Amino acid sequence: MGLTGIAVSAVVMTALELDAMQPRPEPTVELAEAEALFNRAVHLAENKRFGDFCREVAEYPPSCERDVDWNASIGWRPGPKPPRIVGVKYGDEGFPPVMLNLIGERDDGTTYTAGFGVRKTYDGRVVSSFPVYWSGVNYVDAPEVCTEQPCPPRAVPS
Repeated sequence: MGLTGIAVSAVVMTALELDAMQPRPEPTVELAEAEALFNRAVHLAENKRFGDFCREVAEYPPSCERDVDWNASIGWRPGPKPPRIVGVKYGDEGFPPVMLNLIGERDDGTTYTAGFGVRKTYDGRVVSSFPVYWSGVNYVDAPEVCTEQPCPPRAVPS
């Protein structure tokens, strides 16, 4: 390989490295995918299969397990009826791409509202960033509904 070949190789390698450093857009989540994940989460929680719940639904299973345990320690468990989806928001930068707004009742009779945030990993797995819906966690300052279906992908925050 002559000097020209070396120079071309160097330019190609530099271009590939620069391209690899660019943030990839977060994969798009369809509303049907978010609803299917939520329905699976409800099924597992209703059947008290919290290990499976965290492994199958959560983006971070160990964090989910701690959240389930903490909620149980203060007497908060999923109620006898599934929560209702009362709205959908499509996330902006820093938020899950799809957020299902919920209203439900815990097994002790207390009511809650919650946000069930759903995203898709780069390997295509649909997960919830905070699946313990009966905790009543909502996303503060979450954006309003986008008008496009599906909502366009967002850039991953740096």
